[in-house]
Amino acid sequence: MEALRAEQAKATALNSELKLEIANLRDPMRIDVIARKHLGLTVPLPDQVREYDAPSGMQVAAVRFNKGNRRQ
Repeated sequence: MEALRAEQAKATALNSELKLEIANLRDPMRIDVIARKHLGLTVPLPDQVREYDAPSGMQVAAVRFNKGNRRQ
């Protein structure tokens, strides 16, 4: 019985550690830090950004359908 209690305590501790790790990995700032420090990415300059109108749902569906046919 004591061995099972000790095993349960270990599993509970591991579960807590894993939940903390998941929360850390989901942090959006983590991705920003990786992009800037490790990959050397920077904020785009105004002339590097172009805005486009979003395609309608039908256009997106048509593109997906056509791409699916090309793979066959």
